[in-house]
Amino acid sequence: MTTIRPTTRTGRNDTTLRTIGNSFMQTPTAMMLVLAVLTAMIWRMSAGPAHWSDAAVIAALAVLRPFAEWTVHKLLLHGQPRRWRGLRFDLLAARAHRAHHAAPRDPRHVLTPPLVIVELIVAVWLGTAWLPGPLAATAAAAVFTFALTTEWTHALIHSQYQPRSAWLRRLARHHRLHHHRNERYWFGVSSIGADRILGTAPDPAATPVSSTTRSVVG
Repeated sequence: MTTIRPTTRTGRNDTTLRTIGNSFMQTPTAMMLVLAVLTAMIWRMSAGPAHWSDAAVIAALAVLRPFAEWTVHKLLLHGQPRRWRGLRFDLLAARAHRAHHAAPRDPRHVLTPPLVIVELIVAVWLGTAWLPGPLAATAAAAVFTFALTTEWTHALIHSQYQPRSAWLRRLARHHRLHHHRNERYWFGVSSIGADRILGTAPDPAATPVSSTTRSVVG
């Protein structure tokens, strides 16, 4: 279980980027993703100079990122338990996300569990294996960087930090609607573009409050 510590050593709430960032970087989730990013970058640098194809891969993944985040959040994290031949299958990522919805302010459930990060790392390495070596490293570094920034954004939104930028305030409001209005909408965490394009960013005033907003246990 990964925890963002809610208080400093003095007992005061963490309200600055420095204190929240220090706490975040000490979590297994963040450390594993940073290590994955550095490993992929070292691999890429050892493969020779960068080419336009590296930029093309990064640009393509950046365009796809909001939709990938939306898909993972909607279909994987909000996936329900399944039964097959008397056996019950329930993904750890989905279980952890239900715990997060049941107690959104609980720092123990804000970040992705380390075991799920391991699964992500394996999936990315396997998923990029069809690319030429240098481009595979570039793609892996980009995906891990995107995952790290999503975790950081999510941690910041659920912290005591008061956003100064309009962009972060917009993301925070968007995510609060997902938690406290209706969990069937507003799936974006680090971006709201996919929700707008895919029709899951409705007018909050016209959206009914879900009876299972805080606890989405199937």
